[in-house]
Amino acid sequence: MELSVVISHYRSRPLLKLCLDSVRRAVGSGRTQITVSDSATEAGPMAAFAAEYPEVEWLWHDENVGYAKLINHGLQKSQGEFVLILNADIIVLQGTVGALLEYMRAHPRVAVAGPQLLNIDETRQDSAFRFYSPAVILSRRTWFGRLKWFRRKLAAFRRADRPAVVVPEPVDWLMGSALCVRREALNAVGHFDERFFMYFEDVDLCRRFWEAGWEVHYVPQAKVIHYHQQQSRSRSVFDALLNPYTRIHILSAIKYFRKYGLKVPRYGA
Repeated sequence: MELSVVISHYRSRPLLKLCLDSVRRAVGSGRTQITVSDSATEAGPMAAFAAEYPEVEWLWHDENVGYAKLINHGLQKSQGEFVLILNADIIVLQGTVGALLEYMRAHPRVAVAGPQLLNIDETRQDSAFRFYSPAVILSRRTWFGRLKWFRRKLAAFRRADRPAVVVPEPVDWLMGSALCVRREALNAVGHFDERFFMYFEDVDLCRRFWEAGWEVHYVPQAKVIHYHQQQSRSRSVFDALLNPYTRIHILSAIKYFRKYGLKVPRYGA
């Protein structure tokens, strides 16, 4: 089997329906394994919904187990040479699956390829980044981001010097909302690190790929729509204490820097 699709879902059934319908259209009648890894959803309403998609394998979790564990459960069940990892808030546009698979076949050292993420109005979202430094965390989560030096650090992190990339290129890391991953590379470095409950698991996986001699590429001709909500965005220490998503993001950042130290490597463009 060439392709498996693993979708993470947490209490967003209307978006999941859009995602599954788009995957159906994108893969057509070809032999593709589709798995939804579902977290903390009431079984009754979801049972009727799941019946609408008999080709999908459903993995149920009684509690919110975190993104990394959700995806890893799906990866353990997957059989494809390539695995398309999706959040439930992704709509796969026509031609995207073919473009990603063609690129992966042509570039055997690429462990993961990420499509261009678009807003609903089809403007571009940031999804390819350089590796984090502590200054970037402060820039994104506190009022330090208003200061010129921190703004420069954040712009470099977001690759603001490469705003209109139209051809594939290597990047440090890709947002985990939509990734096409090579099984051989996953077998070499392992799955997502479940110590990251939410956030930084994608950064960590991409860094492990690079450190093991694999590559991470952004493929902008492949496109998906992402219903993205910046749940962890806070602008003060007080906000951070009140916003649970910001607290999780900061805790994941601490785990990341404990794991790798403060050195910021550069692999991609």
